Amino acid sequence: MASGALLLQPLFVSADNQQPEEHIFVTVLTSVRPLTLIVRDLVRLAELEAHIQVSPLLPAGASPHHLALKAKDVARIKAADLLVWVGPQLETFLPKAIDEYRKGRTDLALSGLSDLNESFGEHSDREHQHGGTDPHVWLDPANAAVIARSVKELLVKEMPSRSEVLQLAYLRYLQELSAKTNEISVKLQSVNQGRRSVAVYHDSLGHYLKRFHISQQAALTMVPEQQIGLKSLLQYKKQTEPACLLADIGELSLARGFGEKLGWRLVGFDLLAQNMEVNTYLQYLTGVTGAVEDCLQVSL
Repeated sequence: MASGALLLQPLFVSADNQQPEEHIFVTVLTSVRPLTLIVRDLVRLAELEAHIQVSPLLPAGASPHHLALKAKDVARIKAADLLVWVGPQLETFLPKAIDEYRKGRTDLALSGLSDLNESFGEHSDREHQHGGTDPHVWLDPANAAVIARSVKELLVKEMPSRSEVLQLAYLRYLQELSAKTNEISVKLQSVNQGRRSVAVYHDSLGHYLKRFHISQQAALTMVPEQQIGLKSLLQYKKQTEPACLLADIGELSLARGFGEKLGWRLVGFDLLAQNMEVNTYLQYLTGVTGAVEDCLQVSL
């Protein structure tokens, strides 16, 4: 266990044995809010909210592709007992800070998990520029299960006395994720009888689309704010019109002009869980599903 990882404070003296009980408090810092939601779900199911604090590093509206760390961000990185992030493919600003401020700490880089579905598969019409994989791994609920398990294992190391409740919480979470996956599958199958494909502005939805068997025919950009040339637009114009153009709500202003030029209807979805009313990962999935459903329904 890393030095300083746990803060031990006596709560009260037991009347039976006069021994102080231990209060264990752990801080978990995640890079992006969807990861926060997954970890918080696990903590909630284990009923350990009073002992484990989970918060995102990125503020609402900030892009993990283009973040300049401030002094307060560095302080949080230094202080966190556990840091959960995707990897250098997504959070390009983090590796240097981790090397400098978290030597000897046990952190979780999702890119290092061997059983995580990182492959972008057949959905990209061009080579993805994140090292050949799609780093938005949290959009696949099967990946969310792997993330929850990995976090659970690290929390058990920090809080061995809570291993049983964390394990039970994880098993319950698997059931919830399975039920939600089945629910979404049925819903999207019912609205996509025409088997239309979708387009995305920023290549970020591949894990979700692959999981639920929705075809992606085009991605206008590989990373946000990438320039789109006239030649590329003309090529897209020649393609069969997709059901819609899906774009993260933080990129709608950038995507709108291209949607108008191509004549593609624009639908926004909340990639980074910016909506603060969304408090669980299952709610987050429901929101993304609503956007994809909207996209597909109108095309029938």
